[in-house]
Amino acid sequence: KTLMSSLEKLKKIFDEPDLKKLDTEISAAGDMLAGCELRDSEVIKIVNFLLGRIEHYQDDTIVENILNVCLEIMTAHQVFAGFDLDVILPCLIRLNAECSSYMLTFWGFSGDQKYRQHIEPFLSVDGLKGEAEEALRELDYGKDETTSGT
Repeated sequence: KTLMSSLEKLKKIFDEPDLKKLDTEISAAGDMLAGCELRDSEVIKIVNFLLGRIEHYQDDTIVENILNVCLEIMTAHQVFAGFDLDVILPCLIRLNAECSSYMLTFWGFSGDQKYRQHIEPFLSVDGLKGEAEEALRELDYGKDETTSGT
């Protein structure tokens, strides 16, 4: 399976106007992409494409599913950095707690210190403080492994 055919299939999925069908198709695509052979550069292109779709949807279920599929693909292929996470920044204000939790995970995995400014405000958000602390630990991984607990 080539990257182009995977990306073309993904693009077609997002032509679906029915959100329930779209949600199901996103999940199926995620399962397929998590289970197929992909090079790191292909994982990055696919995840970047998916992240770029988020701005087009107000529906929390769709956004959460896209983020979940991104995490599944990252985990399946053990690629956690190199993504264009800036594309999500304009959408941050409208993300629910579950979606914000995914973003905290992605920012932490990125290892990019520029995301610290986006993680730190979540330290004062009930229900996301632990995820924010974990994201900061991931960001600082290697520098300071003495931070304890969640």
